[in-house]
Amino acid sequence: MNVVNILDYGADPTGNSDSTGAIQSAFDAAVSGDVKTVYIPIGNYSIYESLLVEDSINIIGDGKEYSKLIWKETSNTGNEDLIYLSNGSRTDNFTWSDFRVQNAPRDGIHIVDVHQWFLQNIIADQCGRHGFYHEKSWKGIFIACMSNQNGQNGFHAGSESQTTNVLNCWALSNGNCGVVAAVESFVHGCTLESNEYCGIYVGSAGVNVAGNYFEGKGNYSNPSAGNVYHILVEDTNGVHISGQDALKNIDIGLMIRSSRNIQLSGLTGRQAGGALGSYGWDKYGNVGVWITEDCEDIVVGAIESVPMVIEDLSKVYFLRDRKPDQDVLDGYGFFNEEGSYPGIAENWIPDVDKGVGEAQLLPSNTEAIGEYVQEITMTSTYQGINSTATFKPNTTYTIGIFLKNEIRVYIQDPDNNRIANQDIYPSPYMRFLAFQFTTDGNPTGSIRIRSREGSGTFWIGGVKVVEGAFDMSSFPMPSEHDLGEDAYILKSPNGSRYKISVDNNGQLITTNI
Repeated sequence: MNVVNILDYGADPTGNSDSTGAIQSAFDAAVSGDVKTVYIPIGNYSIYESLLVEDSINIIGDGKEYSKLIWKETSNTGNEDLIYLSNGSRTDNFTWSDFRVQNAPRDGIHIVDVHQWFLQNIIADQCGRHGFYHEKSWKGIFIACMSNQNGQNGFHAGSESQTTNVLNCWALSNGNCGVVAAVESFVHGCTLESNEYCGIYVGSAGVNVAGNYFEGKGNYSNPSAGNVYHILVEDTNGVHISGQDALKNIDIGLMIRSSRNIQLSGLTGRQAGGALGSYGWDKYGNVGVWITEDCEDIVVGAIESVPMVIEDLSKVYFLRDRKPDQDVLDGYGFFNEEGSYPGIAENWIPDVDKGVGEAQLLPSNTEAIGEYVQEITMTSTYQGINSTATFKPNTTYTIGIFLKNEIRVYIQDPDNNRIANQDIYPSPYMRFLAFQFTTDGNPTGSIRIRSREGSGTFWIGGVKVVEGAFDMSSFPMPSEHDLGEDAYILKSPNGSRYKISVDNNGQLITTNI
């Protein structure tokens, strides 16, 4: 193999002596000579100063677990990188692979002003700042690299970096973020576990995040330290997030704030009724996705079992059929008019066992779903409301509900079981939840929404039960227009509401509602 071998320049694979000068000489020889590949054989090489690469050379080892460059100097300024690549002008077309950098005071690998580069099967770990850092760099690829236990970020895109992709990599237990994505880049197929602040940070435009796996512990032991996220998107636009598996065991799975033109699809969770596991459920009422009110044009496609907090529904567009195509039980509509019980929406009554302290319908400020909000105030545990509908035996149903609650509540199915075997923890925002349940051979009870912890209030923007199994992306969501075939609602200047439809002769029919 035609290479520059660091052993030929005096590098010590045992680590007993300083190999800095030998490896630097090998790099310099490749820069100035005709052979452009430096070879790092198996060994533990002690490094005491930053290694400088000043042009396009290839660096290869015998494997990320076998060819190791280990920082040993103890009197450091904190600004030393183990390998620093820059020559003051653009460096093009190189490949580094199959070695490990460790314990650098600042960055494991720090590259500046490079173009078309490829880093594969490299570990950067236990460095003072970032494992991998790049700035003013284009068209780079990290593939099958690992960045663990670094002081700040595993993979960090600095200023003016773009189209740099992180593919099939690992970022584990870093002090801040696993990956800070570059402009117009991909983060695909990565494993992000136990990074202190977030797995993937997207603060740049044009980022595509897909097919990643997450694990995390959340900040439950120190709530004052703030939220912990799997993915954080902020102050950006033109981002596509899809195919994320198991947004769980974290405070908030995906947070989107101060951003626009964001597309979401294919997000899943594995816990019953939600995607965050016990920590996120206990703290935030199971928030898989949180979209703040200062966002614009958020498009939501297929999402399975991921509870969402949407601070402003008018900013979010759902790509799904809003016309119910399943059997909707009689008496189960969204709360949009007062029924026969004072203050209780149609076909819901005070709980048959414990009653309810007070209930009333409140007009909201929007024309969207939940224009009327049901406010239920309970004075003791297990109070609430229940339906008057009946259910078929051995049948699967889904209940969809817009809910905001200041106390813990739960939903009880007709067989007197707690749906999804879980409580719905308090949330300051109205969010949509969907839960499935299957009746037994003789369902004699009713659906109940009850308090779990005594007195307090919850608000319902709408509730509906449909026959069939649905998740939150496929649930047949009604809207202002779903009052029958080709029917619409209009509001007059004085506030009256009219349903407008057409008969077989093409004549418009208006009905005051």
